[in-house]
Parts: sequence; structure tokens; C-alpha cells
Amino acid sequence: MKKLIVTLFATAVLLSCEKDENVLSDSETYYTKLVSEERYRIFTSDGEVKNEDVRNLIISKSNEVLPSLITIRQKEDIRATLISEDKVFFERGSTIADTFLIKTKGSLTYWEKSDTTTYYPSIQSEFNKTLNFSDTSLFVYKPLYYEEVEVPHSTGYLNRIKQKTCFYIEKEGNALIMPFVDYCLLTDMGLQRPAPQFFTYLATNNRLKETLNLTLSEKDTLIIREYVQQLTKDAIPTTKKSVELIIYNANSWQPNSSALSVVSQAEVKLFKNTGSANVTKGKETYKEISDENGIVNFYDIEPGNYFLIATKEDLSNLKNGLLINGVFMNAQDTVHTMDKPYQDNPEIGGLKYEDMNGDGVISELDVTEGDYIEVKRSEMLKRIIYMGK
Repeated sequence: MKKLIVTLFATAVLLSCEKDENVLSDSETYYTKLVSEERYRIFTSDGEVKNEDVRNLIISKSNEVLPSLITIRQKEDIRATLISEDKVFFERGSTIADTFLIKTKGSLTYWEKSDTTTYYPSIQSEFNKTLNFSDTSLFVYKPLYYEEVEVPHSTGYLNRIKQKTCFYIEKEGNALIMPFVDYCLLTDMGLQRPAPQFFTYLATNNRLKETLNLTLSEKDTLIIREYVQQLTKDAIPTTKKSVELIIYNANSWQPNSSALSVVSQAEVKLFKNTGSANVTKGKETYKEISDENGIVNFYDIEPGNYFLIATKEDLSNLKNGLLINGVFMNAQDTVHTMDKPYQDNPEIGGLKYEDMNGDGVISELDVTEGDYIEVKRSEMLKRIIYMGK
């Protein structure tokens, strides 16, 4: 059983990728059109469960921890941009955004990372630090480049795995099909807990073998859900939140309360940083208004660096060109320390400013065109904005 857990965990780790912004704007793009469930398979120590009543009961229990297909459609939608004959920029939700090489083998298309990953699963596994990793026992598809060897270690031998991470794509007419497998393991991990616990392993891009040789303990139940994402060029892409802000009025500080009031109906502008001076004197790239809770959301922002300006009547996130970064809440807060920049004449309830150049002193050298933010394709940016006068 522990070997199975190591297998599932290590496989999930292999699918983490880093960002690459090299996308051509006029390239051909496929989007998620639908997410459809194929089947559930349930296993216990006695083998695969076939009784429908028992299956339905277990599946209903697993729905408490497995995301619905609607949630997957909203949060894990896929965008694949073919930037050349042999390269694709692949995005999934807010977790993956990277360039992959396009390769084929038989009827299967592989999107393969160019770099090789090396790791030692018996060391890196959080579940069991002595068992070896077995990658191909459960799945139909294998990476094009995969090498597993034993290497000497101070305690004997360790398995070393070298591979190039792949995503697997099947073709169905004009559509691309990406198969996924979710696991939900109900187990006490052999620790004799009062009640078994759920461990989930989500969105492994592969297909499950028909015949599985699983070794489960008496208290283990393994629920496996198989589903696919269908990608087409005519699908409507899901809107992706790029930036989430909450705006506070730094001048709303009161001696008897540390809570600041939010600012509704504030105008927030983003200016693309082109590297030239006076960027914020021109036309903004994006603009939104804060709601009644002081929240501002920007969707589908082009990745890059921006200056942020927030205004409402006589309130702004800048004062005399300095970026407001909070309020001195109490006497201790006004004391200069090594981890706080020096600021002239700080007073309780007064405005704090951002040390933009990092020299440890608030001065005219920290004057800026706006709050500096970096928008990434693979993750949403959350930020608190302070306004004052």
C-alpha cells in the first residue's frame, strides 16, 4: 500500500512546471471545450468493487473531497497555443504555463519538456523514505525519455530517476483529448487512527491500465476517477482572474481600532511599464473600479510589469510621489529597526511609505510613478493597496 502511495505522490510531483512567456500572438490556439467523466473504479483489499450499491455509496463519499467537473472546468481549463510546428505553449489553470516540444509516437502526441528532471523518490517521498518508486505499473503512457537506475548510497543503493516530463494528447477528429486520472485513497496509513482519512492525488495526465495489481491493506479503499478535457479551436476560453486587490483608506485609522475602512468606487489604472519615463502620463492599459467591499479584480491581463495608480477624489495610493504602504498603528510601530526603513517624524496614525529603492531610508529617491506590480501568466496576483491624502 505504501508503495502505491509513493507512486501516486511522485507522479503528481512530475507534472509541476515553470513559466515561459514566449507566445506568439497570431498562433493557433486550442481551448477546453468540455470536461467529461469516463468512469470510476473502486478497489479494496478484496479487489475491484463491482456491486453498484456499494460503488454508489463510496463514490458519493469521495465527492466530498474530489472537485466537481464544473470546478475543474472553471479552475483547471486548458489553453494550448501552437507557436511553431514543433513547439506548444501549454497553460492549465493557474498552475502551469510553459513551452513544450511537440513529438509524436504512433497515434499519440507528446508535449515534452526540453530539460531533464533528476530526483531520488525514496528520499523525496514524504510517505516512505525507504521504498522505491515504480512509475509504469498503473499507467498506459510513459515518458519518451525515462531512465531509472540504482546508484550507490551511504546506506546501500537508491533509485535515481531521470526523465523529461510529458503531457499526453490523443486526437479525435479536429479535437485534442487530454485524459486525466484522480485518486482518492481512504486509509489510516497503517497508523491505527480512530478513523481513516482521505488522501487525494488530482489531475494526473495519463490513462489507467485495465488490469491493476494493487496491494491494499484491510482498511484501504482506493477510488479512481477517469475524465478527459476536450480541446478545440472554436471553444470559448474561460475568463482567468489575473489580479485581485483590496483597497483600504489609510486615513481612516482610529486610536480605539486597528481596522481600516475599505474604499469603494476607487478608480484603479494599470500602465504597462515600457521602460520609458512618464508612463503614467499616457493612456492606461487597463482600468477597473473597486466594489462596495473595496475589491478590484482584473481578468485576462497580459503578463508583464505594470505601474498601478489608485484614485478617488482627494485620495490616492501616492502622496508627493511616495507610495503609501500602511499606517503606523502604535508606538512600537514607529520605532526604526533593521527590518523597517527609516522614515522622518513617524507618528501614530501617520502614513507609512514604501522603500522603493531598498536603501533602508524613505527619501526623495523613493519617488515613483506608481505601485510596481508583476503579472504572471501562471498565477494570480493578490495585493493590498493603501490610499491616503
